[in-house]
Amino acid sequence: MNRIPSWRTERGFSFVVSLFFIVLLMTIAGGLAYRVRAEASAMNNFKDETQAYYLAVAGLNRAIAEISGDFALVVGAEDGSALFAVKNDEGYSILRAEREFALGDGTVSYSIEDERGKINLNTAKRETLFELMRLLSVDGADSGTIADAIIDWRDEDHDPGLEGAEDDYYSSVNSPYGAKDDSFDSTGEAALVKGMTKEVFHGTDDTPGARAFLTAYGDGKVNINTADEKVLVAALGAGTAAEILSRRGTGFFERPVHGGEVTSGVFSITSRGTVRGLEVALSAIVEKRGDRAVVRYFNTGRRS
Repeated sequence: MNRIPSWRTERGFSFVVSLFFIVLLMTIAGGLAYRVRAEASAMNNFKDETQAYYLAVAGLNRAIAEISGDFALVVGAEDGSALFAVKNDEGYSILRAEREFALGDGTVSYSIEDERGKINLNTAKRETLFELMRLLSVDGADSGTIADAIIDWRDEDHDPGLEGAEDDYYSSVNSPYGAKDDSFDSTGEAALVKGMTKEVFHGTDDTPGARAFLTAYGDGKVNINTADEKVLVAALGAGTAAEILSRRGTGFFERPVHGGEVTSGVFSITSRGTVRGLEVALSAIVEKRGDRAVVRYFNTGRRS
């Protein structure tokens, strides 16, 4: 039987070892390359996110500058956002600031909403809250539950309304908590009251949520120049709402009627900064005090 020379065996073994180390080095190199690419991508994303954040801050500051201006009326644009009207010798002129623009490597866009164009959680009567829920297609019984629960949440006593709730109810839910028995500090608190489901609060694809029509800020008076039809119907009745909307079809109100207002001092701002498809959104509640605006609430933003 022929034997394989030892030098051939050694060469074969050396070849296998060399091949193993080559594959190992290629694997390590590939891993390092992937890691470098991943870190570079993460660094670029961080850079873009930081830029987008400060673009959103720029939009927020520009919105605050608008609110700080010397306006006489607050009126509604076609998209529902708030516009400011200034008194002049010929009547009123609408200040139309550019609310979407390019800046640096990205874009800035912001919107301003009038909080007086909403139903105030701290002052609204039961019938107003009930009607708003009904207009949002909430079942009649559930509308009554939500209306009573909102009033129970904000009042100081511990006696639940007919369909409302106090500590006894909230202590029995999966994650127990107590009724606040004090004023709402934010619209988000309304999501905690009895009967207010996620669908009712946030809305669905077919219907808007209650959060779009509620506020915890201001004195409770409705701005008849900016309020949505549902808000007008709930607060002032269907007939009065129809009259107001008809008038708004040809202009705006210069003087208060029907117990409403024609200007405002509290606004919500949403500002977005976008860089290469990465967006950061900031939101704030701003109150006008004289010639300056004070931030009442600020959300540091989210990436999308």
